[in-house]
Amino acid sequence: MTIMNGRMSAKKSYVKPEELIVNELIKALEDGVPVWRKDWTIKGGFRNVLTGNPYKGSNPAILCISSAVRGWHLPLFIGGGQAKSIGCLPKKGSKAARIMQPLQRSFELKEKDENGEVQFGSYMSYKCVPVFNVADVRGIDEQSEKRLQELIDKAVLTSAPRPLDERVKQAHDRLFQWEHQVKAVIKGGDRAYYRPTTDEIVIPKRYNFKNDESYLATFAHECIHSTMKRLDRKNLTYAQEELVAELGAYLVCSRLEISNLDTKNHAAYLEAWCPMLKSDPKILFKSLANASKAADMVIGEQ
Repeated sequence: MTIMNGRMSAKKSYVKPEELIVNELIKALEDGVPVWRKDWTIKGGFRNVLTGNPYKGSNPAILCISSAVRGWHLPLFIGGGQAKSIGCLPKKGSKAARIMQPLQRSFELKEKDENGEVQFGSYMSYKCVPVFNVADVRGIDEQSEKRLQELIDKAVLTSAPRPLDERVKQAHDRLFQWEHQVKAVIKGGDRAYYRPTTDEIVIPKRYNFKNDESYLATFAHECIHSTMKRLDRKNLTYAQEELVAELGAYLVCSRLEISNLDTKNHAAYLEAWCPMLKSDPKILFKSLANASKAADMVIGEQ
């Protein structure tokens, strides 16, 4: 009996995958890691290296957290089962990132239909699914390793960016379509902000920014703020709304394939986010959901 109790007391407490994601984010923020700062290169966006499918919704922001913490440079991931199917395995000691996989769930309604038949409702939930960065995956033999490297080379080569001027111009034209949805975009001054009372975005002139991508990333941040009333986020605190805007701007930049490295310093916000996330880890996922909806509204769904 004593031995059994000893074993039971030594059992590790279970940590939910969602909490692991939040804990990684908190650690990154406290360590000063530039989370959600992505410089676009020939590597393209976050995607599955085997299928080539891009990760959608909130998942690019989640994978950006893991990549920033662990120093991954390639935005290419693969599931454990997928890796095994091509003769590869995660190397010993490597840690998986986690993505959110949507699940459609149904439940029986209390009320029956007019014919007395049982009715069912449905709702969307999510589960965390582990995926591994290609930097932590190895082939079990020479042939499998060659196959993996071919997949990586193909993913990198097929995602070569358009010339910078063309890419930025296309991003500009797409993002600034939102200009027609708000009452006004005022260009000038030395601050960028959204004025909810008049539904106006104020942003300094383009030549005041270090580069055009910084200009667009800053504008994206304020565009997300401008969806606050449109998507009924009026009950959020200031820090919560800034977290949504930061995440939303990242998602917009990710979809437009522009850098957001040179946007304004959010050090003051980071100080507020850490205790907020520690007190309620669910805030991150609520913020990700809000940010994804806002990004969809500003530039359209993926």
